[in-house]
Amino acid sequence: MAALQTLHHKLLLCFVIFNGKMKRVGTALLVGTVIILSGCLAGNQEKMATWTVKEVWDDYMRENGTSYFVSLEPGDIVTIKDIISKISSKYDPHYMDNITYIGFKSGGAPFLFEGDLTGDYQVGDEVVITLQVIEIEVDGRTDEFFKEMWDGRDVKPVPASAITHAE
Repeated sequence: MAALQTLHHKLLLCFVIFNGKMKRVGTALLVGTVIILSGCLAGNQEKMATWTVKEVWDDYMRENGTSYFVSLEPGDIVTIKDIISKISSKYDPHYMDNITYIGFKSGGAPFLFEGDLTGDYQVGDEVVITLQVIEIEVDGRTDEFFKEMWDGRDVKPVPASAITHAE
């Protein structure tokens, strides 16, 4: 918000410099720029929020046969930062590959990841998971879910590329 106020003051100073016909052009530019930047900055503040696993799953609602996020919209990028409390890997015949089960300190439902990540991550590691909210069609209804966990027909493990060590 401070950045927006500073920008607003600079634009007002530019406006004062204009005179005559340029004053009308300056007014239009000033108003248009402030409106555009206000919308851009407000939208980015929500998308930059960092959540724990528990906060994400607490925000995910299921009612009347529909699943959705209370605070998120399709297209939003969710950054999850949490500490690993459990990790194990095994071959899963359903996915015909190794999967890694990771539980988190904050609680909430664990995540399944593609591949064996036990050599890269361990209990106590702080990690960042980046996911995107999408709309999916399931049995004739529209739900919200994570793009990285949906293969177009069914739930799938999260790609290993979606998780990194926190800095």
